[in-house]
Amino acid sequence: MNPELQIKEVKIATSLQAIQNNISQFTTIRKEKGDDFKMEDFVTFSMGKKKGFEFETDPAFLYEQSCGRLTQYLGNCILQYFIESTQTQSNQAIFLDKEHPSSQEFTPKQLMKILRVPAINIGGKRTLRTAVIEYIDESTEKTIVTGFEYKPFSPMKPLVSELVRDCNEQSLFKINLWNDYHHTSLSTFKTNYGLTVTRSKLIEGEGGYIKINTYEPSSLKPVVSRASPMVEHIQYLCDGDKYIADHLINWLAFNVQFPHQKIKHAVLLGSKNQGTGKSMLIDAMRKILGSKNTNSIGIKDIGNGKQNWLVNRVFIAVEEVKDVSPRQMNKLKSLITEETVNADIKFGKYGEESNVSNFLFTSNERKSLYLDESDRRYFVVFSEAEPQEAGYYSNLNRWLTEEGGINEFYGMLLCHDLLDFNPDARPPMTEAKKALITDCVPDLDLWIREWCEERFTLYNSFKWEDLIEGMKFSPHSRDTSRAKYIKRILEDNGVACIRSVINGIRSNRWQEKDGNNEYIPF
Repeated sequence: MNPELQIKEVKIATSLQAIQNNISQFTTIRKEKGDDFKMEDFVTFSMGKKKGFEFETDPAFLYEQSCGRLTQYLGNCILQYFIESTQTQSNQAIFLDKEHPSSQEFTPKQLMKILRVPAINIGGKRTLRTAVIEYIDESTEKTIVTGFEYKPFSPMKPLVSELVRDCNEQSLFKINLWNDYHHTSLSTFKTNYGLTVTRSKLIEGEGGYIKINTYEPSSLKPVVSRASPMVEHIQYLCDGDKYIADHLINWLAFNVQFPHQKIKHAVLLGSKNQGTGKSMLIDAMRKILGSKNTNSIGIKDIGNGKQNWLVNRVFIAVEEVKDVSPRQMNKLKSLITEETVNADIKFGKYGEESNVSNFLFTSNERKSLYLDESDRRYFVVFSEAEPQEAGYYSNLNRWLTEEGGINEFYGMLLCHDLLDFNPDARPPMTEAKKALITDCVPDLDLWIREWCEERFTLYNSFKWEDLIEGMKFSPHSRDTSRAKYIKRILEDNGVACIRSVINGIRSNRWQEKDGNNEYIPF
């Protein structure tokens, strides 16, 4: 007989014998246990030194005979000892050992391999490992640590209201919150994971999922204080204008007291000179709100295809903005005012996400953001002040970092009275915003506006040909063919075309409206 054929026959015979043994073993156990057999009779799971699954019979045969129940059993065993997390830099799902969650992270494929889940084919291109991963992903019995289910809260709010009510001039500097800051009465959930997860952070999500709010308040201990050095610095950044400084402090305080709520306008903090200390204010806010809950980006990041910089952030500083185009401004509109946005997360899913981010822009340019007269999304501050001496910033930094000033600033913002602040209202108009709107108007728009004002001092109306003739002798001679654009400029400035009859001759003339919104007669 051919040796190769003999070897094949031996292999086939061995396989048949194995199958017969499996059938015999399976039949014997079913007779003993009844039709409702237990999967533990065939599979054992251990988290000891030899971690993973041990099979008493062929896994492929067991899968077939159990009608797929093997997949559920393996998945449920894994969920007893592992917790799923999306809190990684890549935002992909990983698994952590519940007993030692900070020791190592496993991807689903790594976990299947470590636990010795067989990579057998169960039909088509699917393997048992794939089926187990899918079962875990769809299971409603799992616990997820995720940044996508984001419901931040302010643990200090009840304490702050009590302190403000009882606080007086004499006790202002004596009250601190060292003992009452953390909710020590609530039991922690796996503190060795690196998060102090309390019952208040457990969220019952859709589909029966138990989710954990990963918002972590700052570890700073706020102290009730006037925080005079930082308040004076904010007034300096506002050129000493108390009205503007008060609104800016209100805006900052609302971020701290209600990090889960959105303010429907952003702040543009500008200055003529660099080095005035705008970044010191941003750094202080990021420490108070927590670096994990905030971000500092450039304007180019706004146009990034992935929005990792946005999701789960309560405060975003966009630094050094300059000549932002109308197209970029359109992208900012929904980010500033809408409470949900469609976000594409790297290694994650594209979909609707909660948007609790409040934006603060900084610039050293007079022409930074492109704003028009109807804008309702920006509160603009622009300082003409010269930078302070080096000692000023050294003293302020020492107060913040070494003398507990950051804690005092935190306490001041937490206790700040917000009775006159409406987060949904249009921001106050400032002279800096008026100037920025003017700077954003194109030169052609300004020329036409000035030409019309001069014309209307002499006549009540003009012909289209008069305007075009004037443009021919101006720097905008090449724009005479832009009829639609020119007409829109005229209409935006209250000038419209009216068909009239003068001395029996019909003609189209352009005229302006009076204070009662009526056209001035010829």
